[in-house]
Amino acid sequence: MSTICKQFVKVLNAINEKNISSRQELMVDAKLYSEYWLAADAFASYCLASSSNARTIKLLEENGFMSKEDIHQEAVLKLVKKLGLILVDKKTNKRHTLEHQYNYAYDCINTLVIDCNNKSKKPEDITEIPLQGPVRNNNSNEISNTLNEEIIGHNNTPENLLCSSETIEELKQKLKEKKRAELMENRSKIMDELECLSKKPAEVLVRM
Repeated sequence: MSTICKQFVKVLNAINEKNISSRQELMVDAKLYSEYWLAADAFASYCLASSSNARTIKLLEENGFMSKEDIHQEAVLKLVKKLGLILVDKKTNKRHTLEHQYNYAYDCINTLVIDCNNKSKKPEDITEIPLQGPVRNNNSNEISNTLNEEIIGHNNTPENLLCSSETIEELKQKLKEKKRAELMENRSKIMDELECLSKKPAEVLVRM
């Protein structure tokens, strides 16, 4: 186990020893709350660096959906917000084992990456129709000799293609800005908590 993972487990163990069961309870202990936030930040970086997650994140960045920094911030926030679920089974109200807590936290980040990847894909109910493909009759599944481009009007002029490309890029940028704004708002809330609760807020902010 890496040093980063050991530190994350160490903080979880400290939380268990104090019988803390939720984020709200942890916030009462300013020092331990700060330690968990920092351990979660490092742990998120470690999990996102796995080969499968790294490949997915690279594709998300290339497609302009989300940046690595955005995903990292969301991963840390998820570990903080879901602390109660990491620590305790809400159905039985029994505390999870330390091993289960570690695995649950790791799965939270992997699931986040998968969810981001799924959101970046086109909806399943949208069917692509190739212009060079034959016309199909949806009622009888018959295939016509007529091509789709012969009945579908299109203006594939260089000017229109450039305009469409610019529009798509503009929409992608707006989506990224909206997503980043939401993440920064959530991050800001937690940072405000850290500043109020931590005995060394300046040190925490510098580390962040």
